[in-house]
Amino acid sequence: LVSRLPAFQLARPDIDVRLLLASTQLEQHFADPEVDVAIAHGREQAVRGVCSHALMTEEVTPVASPALVERERLRHPADLARVALLQVIPRLGQWRAWMAAAKLERVDPDRGPQFQSTPLALEAAMAGAGVAIANRRFVQPHLDSGRLVVAFDVPLPTDVGYYLLYRSARSDETSIAGFRDWLLSALDAERVPEVDGPHLDDAH
Repeated sequence: LVSRLPAFQLARPDIDVRLLLASTQLEQHFADPEVDVAIAHGREQAVRGVCSHALMTEEVTPVASPALVERERLRHPADLARVALLQVIPRLGQWRAWMAAAKLERVDPDRGPQFQSTPLALEAAMAGAGVAIANRRFVQPHLDSGRLVVAFDVPLPTDVGYYLLYRSARSDETSIAGFRDWLLSALDAERVPEVDGPHLDDAH
């Protein structure tokens, strides 16, 4: 979102944006009357009095620096036993789910350093501290740049996603409607066949 905000400001210079990070439950998103919209992670977010628009689903995949892949000779999922697993505290359990999808046993999915957010874990991965697991769409710029590679091409589609939320009673307000229409249009424009970023084989 942050990287796309300049485009929004060019399109709607009449609307100022102020971003806040929160880890509240859905019913608390709008406890502050100054909050116009929220982007929430989870399952279906529709509740009474709140409009909900699905933005994207989540597909998680393990990523690492090319140097780590080469140094540790990561070839098969079982090789994860030799490296640190970078854990994201709000997403604990993703490694366990991915290992189940990869049919990987005898590797502890809960070990490794923990980080408060995915961007922090990705910074550690780019520094060669271990293997992170993250939403493929969020790490695509790092894959395109070569700072990260897909360590093992076993993607894990999930039943959670991201939703745009706002109060139903305020759906026609200029700032809310303007941001909603821009964001949904921007996502629609991006829904084209994706080109895979570099993965393990490309790092050899």
